[in-house]
Amino acid sequence: MHLLVAVVLLLFPQAEKAHTFAYKFNKDDQYKDTKTSEFVLEFRQGPSVVSFEVDTKEVMRRTVLEVKKGRPTIERVDVLDFTTNIKKHPEQNKIGEQKEKSVGGRYVWRRIGNVRWGLFSRREEVTIRHRAIVNRLKNWKDKRLPSKPIKVGDTWEVDILDYLALSDQQVPPGSKGTIEYKLKSVDDGIATIVFSGVWSYLEAEARTVVTQQGTWKFDLKRGRDLSIEATADLSMTGAREGAGRFKSKRVVEWKK
Repeated sequence: MHLLVAVVLLLFPQAEKAHTFAYKFNKDDQYKDTKTSEFVLEFRQGPSVVSFEVDTKEVMRRTVLEVKKGRPTIERVDVLDFTTNIKKHPEQNKIGEQKEKSVGGRYVWRRIGNVRWGLFSRREEVTIRHRAIVNRLKNWKDKRLPSKPIKVGDTWEVDILDYLALSDQQVPPGSKGTIEYKLKSVDDGIATIVFSGVWSYLEAEARTVVTQQGTWKFDLKRGRDLSIEATADLSMTGAREGAGRFKSKRVVEWKK
């Protein structure tokens, strides 16, 4: 009997399953959101050489208080760490360690429209003071996800402006390019996606070309990010000449 089934499968292979990507949040979902990044850049401008390194660590405990159409509209955020270290090369002298004033605080944020977040109290001046946290809440948006069901091996593209906004990276003016995503595999409902792309921008008569790549883990059944790792190499020409690299890792730990 088993031999017969095997023969049938060989003669009539099963159609490969298409997978649907969508965020699915529930009220009272709680997760620890940790992001670390490293940025190193050295460039020459005229007779001067500028070298520095910036390391950041952001740790937040987030609780979904209200959901509409599967997406959070109100979240409570406990800021556990939000530290930036700036060092100078090649001496590695520390220029300074900056801790956000929000560390140790608890904040309730609400979604305003489709993009902005603000303090639930609607105190705009406080929202502006904690802009770094507001920027970190620009997640769980659909533009990064494929717009239709896809199979393993399929690819889709995301404009660089959407990619940067969703990745909490600075968006240089005039950025042009795309990032290509590819569904590499699906194991036990966990999708592994790889992405890469080349994009550029022009600033102060200097052209910067960025070669980006990374890996993204997504829980298809629960509609949740699990981890995202990305690296990039930078090359500068024109008024500034130099090179650099960027590395980031984001891990989302969900409370059972």
